[in-house]
Amino acid sequence: RQFNYSFIEFARMLLCKRKITRTRPLACERLETRRLLASFGTPWPESRTLTVSFPSDQAQIGAYSNRIGETLDSVADRREWQTAALRAFQTWAVETNLNIGLKTDRGDHFGAVGLSQGDPRFGDFRIGAFPQDGVLANALPYQTVAGTWAGDVLLNTQVNYFLAESEDESEIEVPGPDKNGPAVELFSVLLHEAGNALGLADVEEPGTVMHKHYEGPKGHLTGADEQAIESLYGGPRRDIYESRPNDQRYSATRVHHPNGFDGAQPLTFRGSLNTQDDVDVYRLNPLPGEERVTVRLRASGISLVKARLQLLDHAGNVIGDVEADSIFDNDLELQIPSLENHPSLYVRVQPDSDDVFGVGDYEIHIDFRSPLRPSDCNAETDVEAESESDEDFESDDDDEFVDV
Repeated sequence: RQFNYSFIEFARMLLCKRKITRTRPLACERLETRRLLASFGTPWPESRTLTVSFPSDQAQIGAYSNRIGETLDSVADRREWQTAALRAFQTWAVETNLNIGLKTDRGDHFGAVGLSQGDPRFGDFRIGAFPQDGVLANALPYQTVAGTWAGDVLLNTQVNYFLAESEDESEIEVPGPDKNGPAVELFSVLLHEAGNALGLADVEEPGTVMHKHYEGPKGHLTGADEQAIESLYGGPRRDIYESRPNDQRYSATRVHHPNGFDGAQPLTFRGSLNTQDDVDVYRLNPLPGEERVTVRLRASGISLVKARLQLLDHAGNVIGDVEADSIFDNDLELQIPSLENHPSLYVRVQPDSDDVFGVGDYEIHIDFRSPLRPSDCNAETDVEAESESDEDFESDDDDEFVDV
């Protein structure tokens, strides 16, 4: 059973829900040579700001209605199959310089006129489902001519899906067939289609995730798969916000108040957990008159990272600690009501997950305003903090400032 139609076949299928009855005999006509643009092999232009969304079942897919919820709710709990879809994209992201966040979907029809990437109404990758013949699913890679169709993953509603409880292929028990045919493992299909949506073509090499035919459950990328995604987006993954390691207090990245800072808006800067073992530490020296502080970590819409946020005093004692509930609720906040005995503070960010969800970008907001006032976490109005790393953190000599 194959995965994808060609782009032309796919478009024809969406637009033609019913067969057309011809009224004249078939005849052959010679046409000029046509050369079409390659569908695969083009990376997404802004690879660290990609997003995924789940449209409602009322969204139209060509002549069909989206049936993703109706199809997969019978396979697993909605949070479980949505997590599987997000894990599929994140499995590729951790191998290279990709960053993928979860975005709310407004429910517009698939292919609505708009931006190929960064459309405010929905994610770059939209997950849907409708009936198809002869394939398990379809995914469209990035192409400017594809408009908002680019990145969409569309499952076949006429497939007997099941969701494996283990990522170890040897431990997976495959259920028996039903009216839709042999059982097909859902995550394995989503992992393949996520690769297509990111720009990878199907291959002939057996055993790889990107093999053109479904071969059974696959929970991990092979070396060939990793090389393929790195050829598009570079690798291994690197931290673009960090000029030197900042995993300890003595090497913490300093957060400086910009000239003229009056506390009317939060300080904001970005960071990244690059591996499941990565730790980021930032040092903050409150200014005179700053009485309290609220530190927020924002990851929603930015990445799927499940992080842990801690505040430490100048001696390294933990005075605040919070962990993300899930990848669907991964924003964090800590408050220090009084800064009287805190000449300096350290903000420590580390993964709260030892799997693929322990990696991703985030944004830090440091707010000195009263929590009774409306908070403002809008990056467009926040003040961009200056930061620098210095192993001798007790000395201000030869400071090197880096805009984060």
